[in-house]
Amino acid sequence: MTEVSGAGDLYLDAGETWDMATRLDNLGHGPAQSASLAWSTPGPYANMTSTTQDFGVIEPGEGAWSLAPVTFEVAVTAPDDIQLCLDALQTTDGVQTYAS
Repeated sequence: MTEVSGAGDLYLDAGETWDMATRLDNLGHGPAQSASLAWSTPGPYANMTSTTQDFGVIEPGEGAWSLAPVTFEVAVTAPDDIQLCLDALQTTDGVQTYAS
């Protein structure tokens, strides 16, 4: 993760903006075509300002980093030591394959 704006102390703090790159590994037997992640935040203390990461084709047994990071903001009302929840929905070939 990379701090885009904030205190510059490498800790998530209220009012800061962060970029997050993600790696996907293909544990299947065929290529993962058009792999992507769609991000959301169920809680009130984070806001996704970009929500989708694309990975292109990931061959079996290989991994890939997202072509671009997603960006999220920590709410100015977030209390200290809060745990943020970011949900991800993975799709491959336009079909939902995994949610976390």
